[in-house]
Amino acid sequence: MWLEGMTFADESHGALAIVEDKIAARAEAAPSDCLPIDASGWVCLPPLSEGHCHLDKTFLGAPWQPHIRQNDVLGRIGMEKQIRANLDVPVSVRGAALIEREIAFGTGLMRTHVDIDPDWGLENLHAVLELRQRYSDRITIEIVAFPQSGILRAPGTKDLLTAALSQGADLIGGLDPMAIDGDRAAHLDIIFSLASHFDVGIDIHLHETGPLGVKTISAICERALAHGRPSHIAISHGFALSELNEPEFEIIAARLSNAGVAIISSAPPRLMPPLDQLAERGVCVALGSDNICDAWSPFGNGDMLERAAIAARQQCWATDSGLAFALSLATDRTAAVLGETRPPLVAGAPADFVLIKAPCAQAALANPPSERMVFRGGRQIAGPRLGCLTGSH
Repeated sequence: MWLEGMTFADESHGALAIVEDKIAARAEAAPSDCLPIDASGWVCLPPLSEGHCHLDKTFLGAPWQPHIRQNDVLGRIGMEKQIRANLDVPVSVRGAALIEREIAFGTGLMRTHVDIDPDWGLENLHAVLELRQRYSDRITIEIVAFPQSGILRAPGTKDLLTAALSQGADLIGGLDPMAIDGDRAAHLDIIFSLASHFDVGIDIHLHETGPLGVKTISAICERALAHGRPSHIAISHGFALSELNEPEFEIIAARLSNAGVAIISSAPPRLMPPLDQLAERGVCVALGSDNICDAWSPFGNGDMLERAAIAARQQCWATDSGLAFALSLATDRTAAVLGETRPPLVAGAPADFVLIKAPCAQAALANPPSERMVFRGGRQIAGPRLGCLTGSH
């Protein structure tokens, strides 16, 4: 099968030959002796990457749940538990609704955090493990064992996290070591000890702001260096990074870069870290949706292209180079933080890509179109049929 006339992210135009699950060839045009499918007017991008979501939290697939405001993180944690305890729709249905939506948008790689605490036990983990297996031919899912209620303030959580990692979770999570658990050293001791024991990555939710947050970021960097840089250490949110003056920012950015600690943002309306400036200083950066139609936020749809557009608006990345950086957050930069190195779309590479109805990649990012065709392993898994690309074939 030849697809011809599409535009690539680097603004070049060309054709792809797909044989089984691989790209067999990339050329300026299809050979004259074949009848290619005309993909003119479509942009060919690598699969989108979702760096941070919560499959067990979403209300998608369930009746509408009115949002109830809370004043702080602890209040939200308690309110969410009450709401979810009364939901009749299980994680297996709600999580599936979000996965299918992300696949349709073009997501091929996802990191989800899953609540682990004495109230939930491993119930959420087992549901998400089943979902991962069910959709394994269409999307790759990483699972973070996430202590949403804290570790020290919820006795028994450490043992549950240990069990979660032994039963299939890929990374260990954490949450505001001082603001939630009140003991930075003890919280980080547990997380880094489990990461070393199971040889897994770390992804810590860090909402702490001001000097408190900066001290926690520095402590995480120190631990990362002391533990020989366990693979894939990330801080999600990192709000304190948005509040630094220039000299402070240079110091903390250097620490993050030296320690190999990545920053994952969800492009919040306030306190968003300057991902472009961090990247310029050698820090690995990524993007995720975070909460999608759940007790924390009624907003979000799982479209990483739209999430990157939100980030671009927040940070004024309006030039073509700025839009290209935002697009990289929805694709390869986030994939790299999640541990996936993607080859370019050339001969021999997996036939995994997304076709988006737009004149160029920057246009697709600035105004994310709904018309998309998603391919994985050479097989179309979402979008209109191939023959509907244009009216000519």
